[in-house]
Amino acid sequence: QIAKQYYDASKKASQKLKGLEESVNKIETKLSSVEKDKIETKAVDKIPKRKREKVWYEKFHWFKSSDGFLILSGKDASTNEILIRKYLNKEDLVLHAEIQGAPFTIIKTEGKTVTSQTIEEAAQATAARSKAWSLGLTVVDAYWVNPDQVEASAPSGEYLGKGQFMIRGKRNYNRGVELKLAIGVKEENQNLIFIAGPTSAIEKQS
Repeated sequence: QIAKQYYDASKKASQKLKGLEESVNKIETKLSSVEKDKIETKAVDKIPKRKREKVWYEKFHWFKSSDGFLILSGKDASTNEILIRKYLNKEDLVLHAEIQGAPFTIIKTEGKTVTSQTIEEAAQATAARSKAWSLGLTVVDAYWVNPDQVEASAPSGEYLGKGQFMIRGKRNYNRGVELKLAIGVKEENQNLIFIAGPTSAIEKQS
């Protein structure tokens, strides 16, 4: 009697399995009949194809803070040099991570008072784009100074390489800055633009 119960149960399960297999086959047939090339074409057609001229700051790593300040970081020694020598104004702020192998970052203030949120976001971008990332660190200290504290000449007997500068005076620290970046995409003048920076700034704009 027990054996018969198991047999009947297995028979029902077998019938259910057969029905399920038939359903799967029907779905697979429907999926295979979908015109894949039409789906891909529709997706591509939605992407604007107008060419646009890049603005001057796109030669650097850049993003706008959640409070609307333009923040720029060097990509290498050459762009570090250009950033500090050519684009740093007296009302801007300069940031750097407390580690060898980090970009200089500037906050373009345009004479406005910089918020603590903007400084925090700039510090995070500076830290994440430093060598600390490739070393596998999770946090690093960063600091900010005024432009008049940045000097291009080294003390007597010392040498500054390309893209390197001396920092004089008091440094204002952001301790334990998390190495973290977000990537976003936004539409501007019918063009898609990819931006990267701290999550708080990127999610607000993209």
